[in-house]
Amino acid sequence: MGKLNTIMGTTGELYLDGQMVREIVEFRGNYTSEQKITGVFSTTTKIDSKMATIISEYISSGITPVFTIITGVIGNDTKIVIRNVHFSSLTLAHWLTDNMNTTSTCTYTDWEIIDKTNSFDLNNTTDLGELAREFGKLHYNDSDNHIKYLSKCMDIMSQDEEKTINYIKENYRYDYEHNPLDFRAYFQEFVYEYSHTIASVEFVREMWKFFSGENKDIITSKYIQNLKTPMYVANDYKEAQ
Repeated sequence: MGKLNTIMGTTGELYLDGQMVREIVEFRGNYTSEQKITGVFSTTTKIDSKMATIISEYISSGITPVFTIITGVIGNDTKIVIRNVHFSSLTLAHWLTDNMNTTSTCTYTDWEIIDKTNSFDLNNTTDLGELAREFGKLHYNDSDNHIKYLSKCMDIMSQDEEKTINYIKENYRYDYEHNPLDFRAYFQEFVYEYSHTIASVEFVREMWKFFSGENKDIITSKYIQNLKTPMYVANDYKEAQ
């Protein structure tokens, strides 16, 4: 991680389980000791109902949500990923009141500088994992590239559905507690988009069968929720209840 006295960003996003919670209009992070780092960020966006429900589920289960902040300077391709971000329960409760304009304090334990000017070739990649890693670096509002990446995702997954199914089964479980930006978290979005568009009925049923048979937790529950509508479309009404 190294020594960094101050982290400052003029724009950014706050993530939980690989999904954006709020946009950030400014972030300032500082070391207060050798062990503790504190940060303050300001936002003008409220939490949507989906993320509010997820945060509430964490709190009611007695689990402390671990967030990630991605911040950078406008016009600069270098991004700073701030990991293991914690907010007080009082702060989280305040967010759930839909208060939009907030300035919140947090603690975090790790950060990494990512240079987006790399040699990744979107057009020629055939690696779903590599695609997910690069997908995670996109700005939330970069809709054009989101569409391009999801289109590439469809292409890779449709080339060999059996291979895709086996890959998802082996890599779906991401480490959301210690690494909320684990690239495997983005497979949820890939499966959602693919199963709602061009996936075969066999793909949908096999994914449903697999995740329904696993121990239910936050990760498998999200996959099951994402697959419900495609299961209805596949006429498996009873299975999707």
